[in-house]
Amino acid sequence: MEGAKRQATYIAAVPDLRTWSEDMVAEEDEVAARWMAEGTQEGELLGVPPTGKRFRFSGMSICRMAGGRWQISGRSGTSAI
Repeated sequence: MEGAKRQATYIAAVPDLRTWSEDMVAEEDEVAARWMAEGTQEGELLGVPPTGKRFRFSGMSICRMAGGRWQISGRSGTSAI
């Protein structure tokens, strides 16, 4: 449920939020994905008041299947406007 709450917070602050995968590689029980996100901050986000500025950033997530559930084992990102 925590993931859904986090997602709702981002959507409320960035109503035009768009995310997509650029690349994805899987081997055995791990998946690495390179992704992009963009939008306009129109509401408070993580304590930052609305800026009205558009942003775009990329990141990479590495997930592993363990115990029948996906677990994020690493995440990084780079931001740009």
